[in-house]
Amino acid sequence: MATGLNNGDIMGSIKRLGVCLISVLLASCGAIQSKNIEEMSDNDRLGLLSSKSDAELCSAYNHPLLKPNTEQQIEKLLRDRQIGRCDARSKVRIIPLSVTSTELASNGKKDVLEVNQAPSEKSKPSSVVQPSPVPTQPEKQKEQTIPVVFGDKNSLLADIKAMQGEKLTKGDFESKSEYEQRKQAYLDQFKKGRGYKITLDIDNPQNKKEKLVYFDPDSEEVRISLPSISRDLVWINSGGKDGLKWLHNSFVQIESTDHKLKTYKASNRLGASIEVVEMAITRYGIAVLSQATKDYGKDLRQRFSTQFNRGDAKEILEKGKIVMEVIFDPRYPLARDNPFLIKNEDRTKPTFDRPLDITDIRYAVPVRLLNIRLLNKAGKEVFATSGRQIDVESLTD
Repeated sequence: MATGLNNGDIMGSIKRLGVCLISVLLASCGAIQSKNIEEMSDNDRLGLLSSKSDAELCSAYNHPLLKPNTEQQIEKLLRDRQIGRCDARSKVRIIPLSVTSTELASNGKKDVLEVNQAPSEKSKPSSVVQPSPVPTQPEKQKEQTIPVVFGDKNSLLADIKAMQGEKLTKGDFESKSEYEQRKQAYLDQFKKGRGYKITLDIDNPQNKKEKLVYFDPDSEEVRISLPSISRDLVWINSGGKDGLKWLHNSFVQIESTDHKLKTYKASNRLGASIEVVEMAITRYGIAVLSQATKDYGKDLRQRFSTQFNRGDAKEILEKGKIVMEVIFDPRYPLARDNPFLIKNEDRTKPTFDRPLDITDIRYAVPVRLLNIRLLNKAGKEVFATSGRQIDVESLTD
């Protein structure tokens, strides 16, 4: 049956309805009947939002159609009220309370970890969104998110190397209760707001190979592009059951070591021989979680860009630094030996043109990208933006 509406009209109507719902949630009686809250000036909007309860702000904050300016103002209000968790609309959003208002203003739209929650069996679908009840002060203190504590590159490397030596399998002389206590204590230490602030020189061989930061002279843009997506098969606990899934991530190398193991002679079927060098390369880094897709032709890596003239761009690429703030995500993966360490091994066989027998091993921990910044040679910030956050269900296939 013809309705006279095309897909564009329908989508536009849905978006307008969503904005209206936000306005209804936040509007006081008669205060903004003729003016949409998204169209208000920043000062007027902030004044209105400041008068709302914690539950009303949380409900609006979790709305999928909320615009960036309004979202930023709501988040700052919640942060100032020491509310680190919004549980509404079958979704939980975690707000790192350690981020200062200055950082929030400089970074624009701030990132949070989101965990989609399935509705309980007792809940009934409703077209009206009910705000979460306002928690009492003791409950509020209990629900506060532990602030993110950022370690440096050395902290990351120390954590990875400690994980390499930690086996979470039950020991032969360990009781079941002792094993469960040891395992739980190990898991708990990574669920306490652990983050890393990684600073790298832009002018380094790995950056040139991966093109992590580069200049496009045609558009006069400095571009940041995370490395190509890797798919690592990991153990994930879903619904209380362990299963193998592909985790999509971009591996960013922090450090590498090369070891020449030995040399040996190799020959082909025709009797020709050559001396081969056997090497081992060990790489350490972070696995920045990415949007998953079964269409492997799509490139869903995170990218950012900003305008720079050629002179400034040249200085940044030759003398500047890139700073990545990431937060450890303890939900991925759930491996059987160590639940957090992603190990990937590649073997390159020797040829007559390239007589190298190379074993390349990568160790990484799963993280979410919070912020990314560029610094010039004087250490001054010249660009800053936030990473794209992906909901839990979209990281694996």
